[in-house]
Amino acid sequence: MKKIFKSLIVGVFIILCSLQSHATLVKPLSLSQITKASDTIVRVHLKDKALLEDTEESGRLVIYYTFEVLEWLKTSKEGDTVPLTSETLIIKQLATGRAYGYNNAQALQVPEYEVNRDYVLFLPKAHPKSGLVAPIALDQGVFELVASGDKLKIKNFEQRRQILAGQYSQNKTPMNAKMAQKIQSTSDDYESFRQLVMMSQENAQGQ
Repeated sequence: MKKIFKSLIVGVFIILCSLQSHATLVKPLSLSQITKASDTIVRVHLKDKALLEDTEESGRLVIYYTFEVLEWLKTSKEGDTVPLTSETLIIKQLATGRAYGYNNAQALQVPEYEVNRDYVLFLPKAHPKSGLVAPIALDQGVFELVASGDKLKIKNFEQRRQILAGQYSQNKTPMNAKMAQKIQSTSDDYESFRQLVMMSQENAQGQ
């Protein structure tokens, strides 16, 4: 009976995860892990979003997000992550919020984006069949930017600092000590965060 129950739980977990891109994870990831797993890292401004029935590919209710690209921080060498031009990025994501009839959005922490807000997105390749894409580790791959005086700051950076440095309480992730120290001491402004991302990419290339 226990084996059946365990198998059922595992099956439900797999089904829930399959609602998103195959590359997403739900365990806590450091900034180095998120950066390394990402196919694309980009700073964007959301211009529009549209709710549509995706009859041609996924067969599900989806949201098309149209972003203005402000800065590419990492791009795919193959250039096939998502439909894009030099100034526009469009991603197709499942509409999984309660407003669309789902009850699992909070558990999955599926990110949603608001028009006229800025974000840094860490994205995998879109699913080859459905075209769906969601950030690496769901909401962990999304960093909202907020204006503070003449600077842009990472929203809730302080609350995320320990995890980004690989210092969460269970299963501490081994990472470059210099990188972890840098994350612990850096400011929460965008330029400092950008330098961390670039440093993470350099460390990944050197491994």
